Amino acid sequence: MATPHRSGSPLPGTGELLADTYTVATPGGSHLYFRAPARLALRNTIGALGWCIDTRAHGGYVVGAGSWRNEGSYLVAHRGPVAELPDWLARALTLLPQPEPRPPMRLSPGRVSAYVRAILEGEAHDVVSARTGTRHHTLLKAARTLGRLVSGAELTEDHAREALHCAAARHIGVDGCTAAEVAQTISDGIAYGKQLPRHIADK
Repeated sequence: MATPHRSGSPLPGTGELLADTYTVATPGGSHLYFRAPARLALRNTIGALGWCIDTRAHGGYVVGAGSWRNEGSYLVAHRGPVAELPDWLARALTLLPQPEPRPPMRLSPGRVSAYVRAILEGEAHDVVSARTGTRHHTLLKAARTLGRLVSGAELTEDHAREALHCAAARHIGVDGCTAAEVAQTISDGIAYGKQLPRHIADK
């Protein structure tokens, strides 16, 4: 679970304590790791448990300790063992409204390398996770990155646009974000990125 609060402190709005567990300090908060019960099929959430509190489960990932991004470093803050997911937290995650199922985006293995796929998924994750005030910049940056790959013939423009539109869809209608704004930002970013072709051999 990713949260800006430390283990051993209450989760906002619940009064419940988070158990001591393996914790990574991030540039903007903390990542707390919990072992999920095998019987539960938990999903990823963004802000569902509270402001700036996200969770990652099946199909999700977090940046590991020892990594570095432009925002800063990811360092181990507590080396204790990974604790079992608290029952109260498991119940809270289970009771969250379930999203409408959406067909997964399928990329042809013969057309997209594992490295390109990782870039695509990483940029999409950043767009999905962007907060109000950072959405435009995050989406524009992602579109520029994928535009470079499109120009380098590493990724088709259709795949790039589909990934970006799917990732940005959750923001439409929130705090004034419109579909037209999203479409224009994606087009602007891809067009800019295509001026700087990137080939995987360049990585």
